[in-house]
Amino acid sequence: SNADGYLAAMELRERERSGVDSLKVGYNRIQGYFIEVTKQHSARVPADYIRRVTETGTGIASEEALGVADEIAERILMGMRLADGLDIDHLHATTGSGIDPDGLARMMRQGMVDQAGSRIRLTAAGRLLADGVSGELVPQNRIVSCGIAPAPES
Repeated sequence: SNADGYLAAMELRERERSGVDSLKVGYNRIQGYFIEVTKQHSARVPADYIRRVTETGTGIASEEALGVADEIAERILMGMRLADGLDIDHLHATTGSGIDPDGLARMMRQGMVDQAGSRIRLTAAGRLLADGVSGELVPQNRIVSCGIAPAPES
């Protein structure tokens, strides 16, 4: 995609500029674009990187608040990557929303996730398809409270 091409070009440009072959450029909806350099290569980091961290404390150039739906999606996608899985009670307590119950049922039937109490975890098969499986748990075009989808409007 265009975004992947942009990131690859930026990574190549920053690797050449810094001389750090292991430098990585990435993007996520929480941090935006970021540059990752291992501690081993920190002495070769360009001065403007260090200046930004010194000035802002983080090196983050800009921040934007996530909308409610994006925050819920990020919490689900990130939570499912944890070894302990996603705590749906905590998700509800922090966002007022739950996961898509139909998506959970589908993923459980397909052996992609398992549930123990309030935790949902990827199975070995689910880890191979983590993004897609996690995406099935994200409420689609609706907020799901306490794991129960609201009735469609008539």
